Formats: sequence, structure tokens, C-alpha cells
Amino acid sequence: MDQVKAATIVLHGANDTNVPLVEAEQVVTNLKHRGVPVEYVLFPDEDHGWRKVSNRIHSTVEITSWFVKYLGVPKQDAAK
Repeated sequence: MDQVKAATIVLHGANDTNVPLVEAEQVVTNLKHRGVPVEYVLFPDEDHGWRKVSNRIHSTVEITSWFVKYLGVPKQDAAK
């Protein structure tokens, strides 16, 4: 983690048994502490992967927003 400098998004299920919640929170804390832009989205009712359609939609919106924020939208496409 000490080499990550790029803006990062972390999406995590609170009930994940493959990757404990504490590990996702450590990543977020480390990045914030070092001034790396980080977005953290926690899904309290999911585990390792999204099974609920509403959470799939939510994660897609969050990821899309992250791309727009950190990669930008070309001006000619902004009006569409």
C-alpha cells in the first residue's frame, strides 16, 4: 500500500468472510493518512460480491462517479 499514489475506490461487503472488514478499513485509513484520494463504499448487507440488484446498481453508480471525478469527462461529451 505504501506505493499507491493514484486515487482509489474501495467497495466492500461488511459480511465478507474472504477479506475481513478490518483489512478494507486499514487500506482506506492508510491511503487517507498519506493523502491519497480514496472513496470507500461499504455494503452492510453483502459479503464477498454483490448478490442484490440494488447493491449492483449502487456499486455501478459509485464506480461511474469515481471515473468521472478522477478521469474527467471530455467537454464535448458533457452536454450529452
